[in-house]
Amino acid sequence: MRILPVLSHSLTDEQKGIEVDIDINKDQGLKINFIVELNNTLETRFYCSSLQSRLQDCRLDGCAEGGLLWIDHLSNGQSASRSCIVPVEARVLHQDGLSGNPLCTCLAVMSVLEDLGLWNIRLLWNQDTECSLSLERVPNNIKPWDEIYQFENYALDQINSDQLSERLVNTTEICPLDGDHKFQICFLTSEADSEAGSDFHACLTWGSDNLNGSPVNAAILKVLTLALCLAVNCQGKATPTPTTPPPPLEERVNQLQDILNGLSTQVMLQQFFLEERTRSDGNSGIKNTRLTRDGTKNFYEPSIYDISYLAMHDHANFDRTIGMGELNPVMNGVEFRTRHNDYKLRMPSTTSGDFHATENIPYPDVPSSVSSKPTVEDQIQEKREYFRAFKDQNTKHRDYRPFFKPVLCYLEAAWTLSTKNLDDPFQSDRHFIDAESWFELMDKVRFTSYTGSKSVLENFAYLPTTIYNVSDGIPQYAQWNYRILCHPIHHNLPTAHMKRQEDLMYRLPNRKTIPQMVLSRAERFRLNTKRFDQTLTSEASIMMHQGSHPKDSGSDSIQLKFAHRTSFLSIKHVGYFPARVEYEMFKR
Repeated sequence: MRILPVLSHSLTDEQKGIEVDIDINKDQGLKINFIVELNNTLETRFYCSSLQSRLQDCRLDGCAEGGLLWIDHLSNGQSASRSCIVPVEARVLHQDGLSGNPLCTCLAVMSVLEDLGLWNIRLLWNQDTECSLSLERVPNNIKPWDEIYQFENYALDQINSDQLSERLVNTTEICPLDGDHKFQICFLTSEADSEAGSDFHACLTWGSDNLNGSPVNAAILKVLTLALCLAVNCQGKATPTPTTPPPPLEERVNQLQDILNGLSTQVMLQQFFLEERTRSDGNSGIKNTRLTRDGTKNFYEPSIYDISYLAMHDHANFDRTIGMGELNPVMNGVEFRTRHNDYKLRMPSTTSGDFHATENIPYPDVPSSVSSKPTVEDQIQEKREYFRAFKDQNTKHRDYRPFFKPVLCYLEAAWTLSTKNLDDPFQSDRHFIDAESWFELMDKVRFTSYTGSKSVLENFAYLPTTIYNVSDGIPQYAQWNYRILCHPIHHNLPTAHMKRQEDLMYRLPNRKTIPQMVLSRAERFRLNTKRFDQTLTSEASIMMHQGSHPKDSGSDSIQLKFAHRTSFLSIKHVGYFPARVEYEMFKR
């Protein structure tokens, strides 16, 4: 505790009503009063007229940090008593207690309380009839006074309820549409009072007494920001005088919005930089597929080859289903991972204009020479002759071309508008993306990546999200998605146009000969588009033929003939019979 003298020549309005017992110099009107400072109490400062005064006769002038000096008034307006309150919550209420508070008034009151510097304030807009503000005390940095003070006029530095009331009245200038209504702010001093809904004991009222009007529709005022209400008249009239600097709260909000705008733009550009780097590193294609083995060296691990090329397999037990495992493609600079695909032979709809509408690819008709046979055994034997003709590409034995239709299957991907719900990109009888939303899918994929595990059912896919635009500081998101579709080829596609692709990285470690590779699932073919090569049926023929062209230069000529860079595709020759035979062909 400290007792400090105060010297003053005259009494201020705040000091009136306190009799001064000590008068040193009546000619000069010099008065000596005393300030009593207490430690570790809610009431920290008292103003006393003399050392003989009792503490309860002194005037309360200061409260501890987070405390508000509350002044109760009599009916005639005179000050009756003073006390310190430490509120934890403030509620802004409409005079009738039922109507919703406009957002403008709520934010204006929040700004007034923020300017007091007593609390950190958080808006709790969670009820229809009131605006709740959470108050957290702020440590003050008030330095101790000197031992001796000399003031011309002793002035209070403690914010009190009267000063707060005057500032609240000024909110009607900020929100003129709310000026015809009376509002009330009440302070709760404990969380227990807030939960129990007890009566308020510390409340301030301001606003008009006009009860004929009705509260302004809160839904309309919610679209008005505090910045608009402070900068211009809310009724749309320009302010005739230069605008004053925005209050600290609004200034900080605008500053944070500018920072967020800049950061969002930088994140968008960073993603663009990564995609540009990926695009310059190589072409679109497949980086990896589902693997079943690894080794002590990175070249022991398969890439796009394993048991089969691109994890392709049969699913004759499912209708129109082509077996294909998980892939790790790169398309136009975007790297992603698919789920287990097992796609169906479907093509874009020819009758519907709906987004992503598809339909089944029609099967070829059954040859009349098969259906006309009297017994099943005879029909089977006739079918085999068509398969023999297709294998030998012999149209004289049986004209198989109307009944073995080539189908081109492809993978497509694009950025789409991000939505909360996740739609499976394409139909599969065996697999689906195991998530209800994109963010749920991302969380599951992150978990499996961090822990080195996988989806046992192989139903996870890594599909990235990006910021594609920033509008008024608000980032707009896009979602990457893909699908696998097919397209029927109407003309005949001879198998002579399909050339095998040599891959020593797979064939030599597995000790396979070229004839063995042709009969395995790991064999890969490309569709040769040059008419010159289409007349040749083997690599040996091409190597023998290259010497007759003066412009050819040995192995470089062969490399040009076998290295056409295209996006990965597959060709399916679909039979007309229930147990479907397919001819697989992929190219890069």
